[in-house]
Amino acid sequence: MRGTGPHAGGAAGGVGVGQARWNQLRGCAPAVFDLGSGTPVASVCHALGMALALGVQPMVIAPEAGLPLDIDIRAALPGESRGRCAG
Repeated sequence: MRGTGPHAGGAAGGVGVGQARWNQLRGCAPAVFDLGSGTPVASVCHALGMALALGVQPMVIAPEAGLPLDIDIRAALPGESRGRCAG
């Protein structure tokens, strides 16, 4: 989703960017949040907070330096193996 702030141009369906992001997160089973992607950390953390409020299971990918804030989620670090999926 593109925008430069919470009130940046409307998204699909005539809703604002924030409402569109909320609607996207409501439809997620898990959601991935990459804090090392180059996207502003505040934006990623805002979406992470919305996901937690909605009860969506988050996966946080942290830069090698670690998380820039204290959250009660174990972050995946680049290159770290978290096990294999069955099947």
